[in-house]
Formats: sequence, structure tokens, C-alpha cells
Amino acid sequence: MNGKDTKAFEMTILRLVLSGTIGLLLPGYLLSRLLKIKGWELAPSTFMLSTISVFYSILILAYSPLTANFASVSAFLATLSITLLFYLRHKKIRLWEHAIESEPKTVETSVLFIAAPFAILILLRSWMQPMISPDSIFRWQHLAELVFNGASLSFYPPSTADDFLIYPYPDGFPPLASIIYSALYIYAGKIIPSLSSVIVLLQFTACLYYVYHASQTLFGRSSAAISLLSLLLSTTLFFSLFLGQETGWTAVSAAGFFYYAAKNEK
Repeated sequence: MNGKDTKAFEMTILRLVLSGTIGLLLPGYLLSRLLKIKGWELAPSTFMLSTISVFYSILILAYSPLTANFASVSAFLATLSITLLFYLRHKKIRLWEHAIESEPKTVETSVLFIAAPFAILILLRSWMQPMISPDSIFRWQHLAELVFNGASLSFYPPSTADDFLIYPYPDGFPPLASIIYSALYIYAGKIIPSLSSVIVLLQFTACLYYVYHASQTLFGRSSAAISLLSLLLSTTLFFSLFLGQETGWTAVSAAGFFYYAAKNEK
């Protein structure tokens, strides 16, 4: 790697760290605190709420006369974060607060050791073979590239002959997966499909957290451990996540739904 390549690589890492902090951490964390979420529950909720923030920021920019690029997306999310900071201050909600004793305890070390190899496996698999499904090339990946290259989303979902020349598949669902991938490309400054592995890993850990603690809340730690092992051994879950499509978000949403239902029931 020559000096020019090294400098470009360092700039990519810097952009990812800086923008990842702003886009994938701060908005979701502030929204979580606004909802009075605390303790370990902040981790998955920060990820999910930041995902929603990034999705709508790029969606609004892509459908507007503006372009979804590094500057516009960062400005949008920074404005959102500053607004949330002022609102939290107005409501006198602290940014840092420890979990109360009645919350589920931290996952045991043994559980973490069991889950760690599976997490490493799904990270490596999704990094080396990102979005492995054949239709990802002309659907999820293609749409993410279009947004990264500054295209307006006026063609989505396609309804005219000109629309189908740009995007040849008649999708009709919100392009959550593609928008989040385009955000990673915007943050990195280049198209790197393997970056989708970051989202896959976060989805995987969120699923584990929600399932473990939902079972623990309702039935105790022994049942929670069995539920976690069953989840880790599920090839359906593994495939639905590293596939890199909406199935990963569906899995996290379902797990989160049961977690909060169990928490409310308790």
C-alpha cells in the first residue's frame, strides 16, 4: 500500500468513525434517553432508533431537491441530535443514568463465551460474502449504490418505463436495508459492500439480547439460557441475517416486540 492509498484508507476510517458516532450512536442514544431507557437496554435501543433516524434523514434528502451526501446527512443528523439535546435539557432528563436494580441483570460470562464464536462467524461470513442472494445485486445493493451516487428516489417504487430503466424490480416496501447500506457508503466515501457486515452483527447481538432478556423476565435464567442456545443454533436466523435484506430487520423487530411485551407484562 503506497502513501496515497494509505492516506485514502485513513480518511475512510476517520469518516466512518466520526459519522458512525453521529449517525449510528448519538441520535438513537438521545432518543432512548428521551424514552427513559437505561442500563444495558440502551445498547440495542440506540442501534434501532439510530437506524430509524438515519433512514428518514436519507429518505427525506433523497426525495427532496437536495442530495444525500456526507455533508447533508451529517448536517441533518447533527441538527436532530442538537435538538434532542436541548429538549432533554428542557425536560431535565439526565444523559447518563445507571440501571435500576429491578432491571434484568447483565448476561453471565458463560453466555457471552457461548455467543461470541457465533457472532464472530456471522461477522466473517457477512464480511467475506456480503449480500449473497443473487437478487441483492439488482435490488438491495443496486438501490444503495444509486442513493450513494446522488440519485433521487423519485423512481422508487418504479411505475413508469423510465423508472424501470433505473430500477428494474417492482418493489413496494420501504427501502430500509438499502438506505442503511447507502449511509455506510456515504460515511466511508466509497462503495464497500462488506460494510453491511457491521449491520448484520448489530442485528445479531440485538436479537440475542432481546430474546435472552424476554425469556429471563418471564421464566427465569435457565429458560433464558435455553432460549439463547436455541436461537444460536437456528440456521434460519443465521441465514436471514447475513442475507443482508429486510429479513434481518424483521427478526430484530420481532425479538424487540416480544422483549418489550414481556417487560410490560412483568
